[in-house]
Formats: sequence, C-alpha cells, structure tokens
Amino acid sequence: MKKYRETHKEEIKGYNQKNKEKKRLQHKAWTKENPDYYKEYEKTPKRKEYLKKYRQENKEMLREKNKEYERKPKRKEYHKEYYQENIEKYKKLNKEWEKNNKDKRVSYVNQSHRKHPEKLKARRMAQYKIPFKSACEICGDTNNLQRHHWNYDKPLMVNTLCSFCHNVQHQKNIPLLTI
Repeated sequence: MKKYRETHKEEIKGYNQKNKEKKRLQHKAWTKENPDYYKEYEKTPKRKEYLKKYRQENKEMLREKNKEYERKPKRKEYHKEYYQENIEKYKKLNKEWEKNNKDKRVSYVNQSHRKHPEKLKARRMAQYKIPFKSACEICGDTNNLQRHHWNYDKPLMVNTLCSFCHNVQHQKNIPLLTI
C-alpha cells in the first residue's frame, strides 16, 4: 500500500482536490435549497453553549487571529470605505447602544476617569476657563467644535478643533502651530 501511495502520489492528490471541489459545490447547492437551516441551527441552545465554551477556552488564540486579520491592509481599506458609506447606520447603532446600555457606558467613563485623572482635571479646567473659539483653528469649520489638549500637564494649553481635525490630530499626534 505504501509503494502504491508513493508511485501514485500526484494522482491521489488530484483525486482529493476534485473530490473536495465536488463536495463544496454540492454543499453550496444544498444551502441554496435550505437557506434557513443554518439560521435555525445557530439559534439552538446546544450550539450557543458550545460556541460560548469554545470562545472562553480559546480567548487568546481568537484575539490573536482577529488582530492578524484586521492588520491586513486590504481589510483596513475595506472597513474604512464601508464605514464611510454607512456612517449614518453606525451613528444610529451607537446611539441605540448607548440608550440601551447606560450602565455600561457610565462604568466605562468612570473607569477612564479613574485610570486617567489628569485628563479629567485638564478637561474640567479648560471647560470652565477657556471658551470655544468661533471656528476650527485648522480648517475654519464652525460645526462640531471640540477642545484639544496637546499636553495634559498644561491643562490651559487648548486649541479649538472640529471633530474631523481633532481625530486627525490624535492619529498624527503632531502639535498644531497656532495662527
């Protein structure tokens, strides 16, 4: 048997590939005929229990795989484009989540305040002592203005930016030259 495998290795490999393709096509045809099967299967308590257990046991491995997947350049570009095309949908979903999960949101905010008390102090000082300027200091836009701290150790060193420019500055982390 071993000799047969060695002499007919390529032939067996080709047969296995054809067989896999045939099975894949059969499965695809079957799923078209029975579209609700997997939807119902995923809802069964046994399946949910299994998936929950699997995720708990393989948390680190799944996290690493997800990071690898998200690092792919094409994936990032696709997500950015998709987000831009569906920005209203995401805003609506975020508002719904915040509305339905007020306690979680409050706990996240409290965690952040405990973790970074200097940020909270700087924001509060700027809020009460420095008024907003009439427009963004970078692009001149007058909508969605926000304060941006370059250094939380200097809480009164603040610039007024629109939300877009504010996000760009956080990504670049480049100090702004005031005009």
